[in-house]
Amino acid sequence: MNKKLLFILSFSLISNLIFAQYYYIPNTNNPGNPGGLNSDPEYPNGSGMAAGWTTILAGNNTVPSWSQIQSIPFNFNFNGVQVNQYKVSSSGVLTFTTSAATIPSYSNSAIPNSTIPDNSIMAWGIQGTGQNDEIVTKNFGNSGNQQHWISFSSYTYGNTWTYWSIVLEETTNKIYIVDQRTSGNVQITAGIQINSSTAFAVSGSPSLASIASTNADDTDNNYYEFIFGTQPDNDANLTSLNINQYALAPATISITGSITNIGGNNINTLDITWSDGTNSYTDNITGLNIATNNSYNFTHSNQLSLPSPGNANISVSVDLVNNMTDPDMSNNTLTTTTSALLSIPEKFVVGEEKTGSWCGWCPRGAVALAEMESNSNFIGIAVHNGDPMVVNAYDDDIGNYIPGGYPGGGVDRVIDGDPGDFATMHAARVNDVVPCGVNTINATFDPSTNRISVATEIEVVGVMDGNFRLSCVIVEDDLESTGSGWAQSNFYSGGGGSGTMAFPPNINGGYNFSTGPSSVMPADFGGYDHVARSLSSNNILGDPNSLPAGTINPGTYNYSFADVNIATLAAYNAVGFNWNKAYAVVMIVNASTGEILNAKKTALNNNAAPSWNCDPTNGCIDPGTGTGQYSSLAACNAVCNSTDINDLNSKISVYPNPVKDILTIDGSFNSIEIIDIFGKKVLTSKYVKHIKVSGLANGIYMLNIMTKKGIQSQKITILE
Repeated sequence: MNKKLLFILSFSLISNLIFAQYYYIPNTNNPGNPGGLNSDPEYPNGSGMAAGWTTILAGNNTVPSWSQIQSIPFNFNFNGVQVNQYKVSSSGVLTFTTSAATIPSYSNSAIPNSTIPDNSIMAWGIQGTGQNDEIVTKNFGNSGNQQHWISFSSYTYGNTWTYWSIVLEETTNKIYIVDQRTSGNVQITAGIQINSSTAFAVSGSPSLASIASTNADDTDNNYYEFIFGTQPDNDANLTSLNINQYALAPATISITGSITNIGGNNINTLDITWSDGTNSYTDNITGLNIATNNSYNFTHSNQLSLPSPGNANISVSVDLVNNMTDPDMSNNTLTTTTSALLSIPEKFVVGEEKTGSWCGWCPRGAVALAEMESNSNFIGIAVHNGDPMVVNAYDDDIGNYIPGGYPGGGVDRVIDGDPGDFATMHAARVNDVVPCGVNTINATFDPSTNRISVATEIEVVGVMDGNFRLSCVIVEDDLESTGSGWAQSNFYSGGGGSGTMAFPPNINGGYNFSTGPSSVMPADFGGYDHVARSLSSNNILGDPNSLPAGTINPGTYNYSFADVNIATLAAYNAVGFNWNKAYAVVMIVNASTGEILNAKKTALNNNAAPSWNCDPTNGCIDPGTGTGQYSSLAACNAVCNSTDINDLNSKISVYPNPVKDILTIDGSFNSIEIIDIFGKKVLTSKYVKHIKVSGLANGIYMLNIMTKKGIQSQKITILE
């Protein structure tokens, strides 16, 4: 009886080897991670890697090494046989043959290959030679629908770094090889080896190039899906839809998308059908020649017509591949919603920067926000971490939308990256059509109550279905203190980093961090700008019930945020509050996804009557409280500027005039401002003897020099 059982088991294993068969489907046209279960950012361990990952092999493997044997956390079949354990090499090979002694080398080649153990999966050719090069594992999903990820984090390939993963999927027994993130040219062998004579490699191996970018999220990820069994002859996958989400009514909307051939035969004919729930339209497409694993982009001959504002739910499906019923209809249908709008609102993009005074590379973020100030459709917000300016609720959740380390940047919570790329990210969003806009913001500071009041009106121009809210952030410029934690760490000091890291000439005097010290007091670089000082409801997703729940019909909607007591502002005890330098930012947020659909920013106003005090440094200043010593500016100037102006002028020299590049100011003063002929302040600076003005247009300007004895004003001419 035992011999008979042994014979049956042996025959079963031999049969599996004889009929071993895998085929793969490339997912290279619809970026993302398989199944969407893993949304963790791709960063080195200790430098932004999300919690929950376990290191199974550390870095610094100058020669190839095996990890310890690991257990698979669910039932999994490889090549039709259950496997329970595996180990992984620092050369990118995972094997279920845990007794294998030979370690695949760092030099990859074609498979099958005798140096690869039987029953192996590979992204062979990457190298765990660097200090940060770790193999880490993590489980995603729930019982019955889990994925076990084995990730090669920050791995090395020549002079570049790269991230790849091998994924085992519960129930389906599918295997995924995921191309995640790469800084340069990487060429590997990707595939499965059953034994020394049977292997299934991704086309292009052993020189399969990574097609991922340097993005740390999954929006550029591609993967290869390996399935056990025989590939169906006629099988199509509706990979993606490319249908405009919003359009101006009356709208005619094209039904477009992409189909991938995942069958063994070339696809010559197929049917594409779309429906709006009332009518269905079918294209019988012939004359095709879509090879296996290739894609076809289609535009349906029937367009969707939306003559008036409203929504349409669109379902698209493919079938009758080569006049045969598709054997797997689970991947043949996709749905989406499109809307016709009354009008197209002006789009404002919100750029959020993760920063902190402790972060030595964060001057890059401050400079990036300053560079974007010239773009009127960009609203910058600096979200501080680990310093006196932190708004805890904002800081706690911003990482959900801008993952990774510091500095970090993102726009509208849908695109993230380096803050130095704000211009590129902004360009990718500013032309998006959205169904709503912020019409007005009334933001007022009441000095009698020390409260900030913000009310807004928004307009919805198309039907919005979902969970939408309004959010308000109070931001302020020029925050300065000499207290603990206020000095900005500066790794750019002495030319550290790449290139010059300086503000634009018309902002903060063009301060150059590259020539500054390693720790810079805020007064030296003009103070911290765009600082978030409060977040409405302390909720990054906005105020609950600020907009109607469910369906929001076209129309205007008004909302008043809870008043903000200035004593609750971040860093109030250190810097107080200057309403003249504060703004209210109102955002329309999709609370389900975090996406900021639209926004607007306005300066705070003050209901107090004008009044002035004589400041010994800056002359006559309106304190904004209505309690100044003088009720008119003329009365204040008569007293405050009583110093003999000739005596003042004799102590300060300004040259050359006209000036082309550098304006020199000799003498004792506190700060300067340059005003153009329209009365707009175009440049401000703390005390600096040499001021770069080459960034200003040719013309005549008013130079105001603030001294302890008053204000000296004179005209200057800028000529190239």
